Amino acid sequence: MSHDAPATDTDLSGVVVPFQLVTPNGVLSFISTTTIFGTPVDVTLQELAVESFFPADAQTAAALTEMAKQAAG
Repeated sequence: MSHDAPATDTDLSGVVVPFQLVTPNGVLSFISTTTIFGTPVDVTLQELAVESFFPADAQTAAALTEMAKQAAG
């Protein structure tokens, strides 16, 4: 699979919806999870949700690691 264009069909396409960005570093692929806090009776936390993105493949993880190193100086 080329890492220069988004994938159209993968082994996980029936399980997750891939989030892919075309960048100068190649295509970065992510999966996400959503965490919802609170209970229905706790009005302050009732609608608080945090969505986190994680690398979906080794190439994306390596690219993110390299970008973090460059940003750190």
